[in-house]
Amino acid sequence: MMKMLIPIFLIVIVGTTQGEVYSSVSDMTRVFQLERDLVTVMLQFKQKTEQKLNRIKKYLSEYSSVTQELSDKTSIDERIEALAGNPVHTYNVVKRLSVDFKSIEKELKNDFWQETEREVERLRLDGVVPKEKDLHGAAQALIRLQEIYELDISELAEGNVGNRKTTARLNAQDCLFIGKHCFNAGILSRSIEWFEEAWHLAGEENNSTVSQDQVRQFLDHAAKEHDERVVRGEKGEYLFPRPVYEEAPQEQRNKLYSTRKSKVVRNQTDLAKFGGDDDSFNFAALCRGEELRQDAVVKNLKCSYTHRDEPFLYLQPVKMEVVHDYPEILLFHEIVTEPELEEIKTQAKPYLTRSQVMGGHRGGNEVSSTRTSKTGWLDDAEHKVVQKLGKRIAMVTKLNTDTGKDDAELLQVANYMNGGHYSPHFDYVMKDKDPDYMIYSPNNIFIGDRIATWMFYLSKVGEGGRTVFPRIGAGIQPTLGSAVFWYNLLPDGSPDRLTLHGACPVLYGTKWVANKWIREGSQMFKKPCLLKPQAKQRSQ
Repeated sequence: MMKMLIPIFLIVIVGTTQGEVYSSVSDMTRVFQLERDLVTVMLQFKQKTEQKLNRIKKYLSEYSSVTQELSDKTSIDERIEALAGNPVHTYNVVKRLSVDFKSIEKELKNDFWQETEREVERLRLDGVVPKEKDLHGAAQALIRLQEIYELDISELAEGNVGNRKTTARLNAQDCLFIGKHCFNAGILSRSIEWFEEAWHLAGEENNSTVSQDQVRQFLDHAAKEHDERVVRGEKGEYLFPRPVYEEAPQEQRNKLYSTRKSKVVRNQTDLAKFGGDDDSFNFAALCRGEELRQDAVVKNLKCSYTHRDEPFLYLQPVKMEVVHDYPEILLFHEIVTEPELEEIKTQAKPYLTRSQVMGGHRGGNEVSSTRTSKTGWLDDAEHKVVQKLGKRIAMVTKLNTDTGKDDAELLQVANYMNGGHYSPHFDYVMKDKDPDYMIYSPNNIFIGDRIATWMFYLSKVGEGGRTVFPRIGAGIQPTLGSAVFWYNLLPDGSPDRLTLHGACPVLYGTKWVANKWIREGSQMFKKPCLLKPQAKQRSQ
């Protein structure tokens, strides 16, 4: 397929730190606004410069027409004398030097560049300016999207994102840069595909951004390393089954996805037959919208109006969809109004920071590459709309949700964009740790772990961004104003490992959600736990 060359270079190691701008719609909106303002300044500079240049061109053109008239004279002195003898030329030269050139001289003294430079610096200081680490983060987002949604790299480079055709483009240098990211992350199979695309684009561009010879060195080096590892017997999700010199990457890629079969868990005991590779494969398949469950399971799912045994809801029942039977996953439609969700987003924007995950060193929070979003926390006591929604959640779930009493955590608002995702995880955080660690409040009141999760969908999502449960094969497409609810713990208080879930990368557009995690401590009389584990669990 490709000639192997001994590489005479080192692939540059690029940073893997997470950017703070590319993952937030509010920050990226300001970035685009900054670019718009910078372009406005540059256009003004261009216009002023062109006006200055046009005056000079006009002066030179008039002078040129005069000299052309006397081009047959043999000497300069004869030409000048002839000009001086023409009263019209005499008038014009006096006008040019007394009026026109005076204006040009004034223009020459005006330094538009320094004025423009000051304005550009002001805009950069006031705006959100992406850094190099943001470029690395944006590249990683493209890799993630291409990996999860099996995007055709050529189509992506042409600006075709999912089902949308756009004017965005990737050039050969861009594809080479992304290929380096894959290589440095050990994703050899993808790096070869990106390098191949860079090679083709370099030819189409006549080597304007990068030469085919340069790309070829990276391509051959990646292919050589890949094939050496495969020949040694190494296997993995980032290696093709066979050397690429024997079978082209795309042919192997197509075979991998046509032969791999997904499987889902029917109950807790099935987990012994379920591995991490299955979680990853199912996660990607569900993100692409594939249905993994048996038809009989899906046909039993229902939608209905329900009052949830709550007196107020008898008057205004809620629209409930059963997404999955066991574990029970419920989707409530039109549970939050547009004014309410817009108010939540507005209140949260000032608090948005890079997302962290719980359960780090000694139970603290830490930034993680498994979650690329920005989040902010809203207190019920400080925001009326949050307090109102907390009561609504309590009515629908029949659980206590008062954050002031530690019934639940503060409302977490999260914003995903540009490939923003959350890898498969559990929402319970302490069940696998010391049961006496981090489950009491400062007042020594039992709080417990997160018994349940309630998540509002606060925006329309162009494409992608599903919430999926890879072990049971269930997935939910975000719908504006809806909310999904499930229990993280079994009735006996043990963790429900079937609730592994993740947020699929946002392929196009942005995604806003708000999470309310409900604690088990205050639900003693609302949902008492069993003293013994369930003897038998329902299966799908």
